[in-house]
Amino acid sequence: MLNRLKLFRNLAFGAGIALALMFGTAQTFAKMDCSTPITACVGQPLGFCENFCQQEYGFGGVCNVPDDCCLCMEK
Repeated sequence: MLNRLKLFRNLAFGAGIALALMFGTAQTFAKMDCSTPITACVGQPLGFCENFCQQEYGFGGVCNVPDDCCLCMEK
């Protein structure tokens, strides 16, 4: 019985950490604004935003698919 309680405690602790990490990641991406000039990235070749952000800001970037724009690391 004690082993089951310890197992449940460990599983609950791990699930709590996983939920906290997922929530934090979702909030981080939800608050990111498109880099200016706003450039559509969906349908562009692989690495488009990386190259765009390198030319505009000197740092890399990624495609924000929900908003269809590039997110550059340095604004």
